[in-house]
Amino acid sequence: MKRNLAVDGLDVTFNAAYNHDITNNVDTAAWHYNWFGDRVPDGNGEQSYQLSRANNNNWSANLTGLYRLGQKHLFTINDVFNTFNRHNEDLLNGSEDEFSKVTSKNVFGASYRFMPVEQVNFSVFGKEYYQYVSGAQATDANATSYNRVHRQDNYLGYGAAAKWFMPMGFQLKASFKKAYRLPTVDEMFGDEDMEEGDISLKPESSS
Repeated sequence: MKRNLAVDGLDVTFNAAYNHDITNNVDTAAWHYNWFGDRVPDGNGEQSYQLSRANNNNWSANLTGLYRLGQKHLFTINDVFNTFNRHNEDLLNGSEDEFSKVTSKNVFGASYRFMPVEQVNFSVFGKEYYQYVSGAQATDANATSYNRVHRQDNYLGYGAAAKWFMPMGFQLKASFKKAYRLPTVDEMFGDEDMEEGDISLKPESSS
């Protein structure tokens, strides 16, 4: 964080992160067991015979700038960027997925707060939501073949709020907003084990 960057009252914060993880799914059990502990030979795994590896890469960055103009005005901008890709390998057959699973998100917001007196403040904000998604989508009900699909979504959000700090510790608040929640990685691509994703999911809206 850098305070009073270039001019008095301007504070800027930036952070970034990179995460790489590998998930192995192993279901190569040679036996099936019943409730009594008896076992029978079965080389097809307990659920679905597999030995797979998912290589996940995730980058994220966050930039926030605040500018105070006197005691009554506060301007804020914020940009949050995230990108993810997953590459799957079938270690039993020595093959790889033809299509990687990729998504990028960016949410940019700007707000203004007016504080005429210490007990009262008003604020307005606007946000731009962007998401890019690319991956495989089944072409039939039995998921025997896949096509690569990709899309870009853009949405605009906005809102306003007011707050009054009343005597005796009470507060009076009023607000309205139009906002979105972008789908997560697991919601679109699943977890490669128990959760099945849906790449066609669209963002949720507050109204």
